[in-house]
Amino acid sequence: NRLLVNLVISDLLAALLCVPFNIDYYVVRSEDWIFGTAMCGAVNYIKTVSLYVSTNTLVAMAIDRCLAVTSNLRSRKPTKRLYIPIIFIWVASLLLAIPDLVFSDTVQFHFGDIGDVTYCRRMWSIDQKLAYRSKSLLIFVLQFAIPAIIMAVCSLLVVRTVWWRKIPGIQCGWQIKAMERSRRKSFLLVVLVISFIVCLGPSHIYDLLRDYGNVLQKEVANTMMFYIFEAIAMSNCVINTIAYVAVDNRMRKYIKRLFL
Repeated sequence: NRLLVNLVISDLLAALLCVPFNIDYYVVRSEDWIFGTAMCGAVNYIKTVSLYVSTNTLVAMAIDRCLAVTSNLRSRKPTKRLYIPIIFIWVASLLLAIPDLVFSDTVQFHFGDIGDVTYCRRMWSIDQKLAYRSKSLLIFVLQFAIPAIIMAVCSLLVVRTVWWRKIPGIQCGWQIKAMERSRRKSFLLVVLVISFIVCLGPSHIYDLLRDYGNVLQKEVANTMMFYIFEAIAMSNCVINTIAYVAVDNRMRKYIKRLFL
C-alpha cells in the first residue's frame, strides 16, 4: 500500500532529521540552540511538514480502507491514480508548514549564572497577533479536529463491517485467510487512529489554549507542559513504526531480511 509507505517515510523524516536536534536542544542543552538560524528554520519546517504529511496520510488511509471494506471492493487502483492523493498530501503539507519556516528564528539572551543562551523559536511580532491566532485555529481545525472526526467515523465503520460481517455458506481456507488479513489491516488502522488522537491531541489543545486563553500564565509550568506534550507528539512516529511491525507480516519479513 503506497499510502502506508508514504506514512512510513513521513515518520522516518521526523525521526531521523528532527528528533536528534530536539533531544540535543531540549534535553542535552536545556534549550540552547547551537546549530544556527538556518537550521532552526529547517528543523521546525521539516518537523511540521512530517506531522502534516502523517496526519493527511492517515486520513487518506482511513477513507481508502473504509471505502474498500464497506463497498466490498479490493483496494487495488490504477497506479497513476494512487499517486494523485500522495502528491496532494505533500503539496498541501509543504504549503501549510511555510509559516513555521518563515517565522522561525534564533534569539540570544545573557544569564549571569550560565552565560549566553540561544533559543530557537517561532517568533511573531505583536502586530501579527491576529494572523498568528488565525493560523493556530486553522491548523487545529485542518490538522486535528477534522482529521480526528473523519478517522474516527471511518474506523467505526470498518470495525463494524469487518468484525461483525458473516460470510454466507461454508468458508474456504482462502476466505478465512482473507478475512484474517482484513481484520489485521483494520486493527492496524484503529491503532494508528488512537495513537494520533492520544499523542497529538494534547499538543494541539495546548497550542490553542496558549494562543487564545489565559490558562497558561506561569512560565515554568508553561515550559514543562510544552516539553511533555512535544515529547508525546514526537513519540507518535515511534508508535506507528511499532504498530507496522507488530501487525503487518510483510513488514516483519522485510525487517528480518535487512538484519539477518
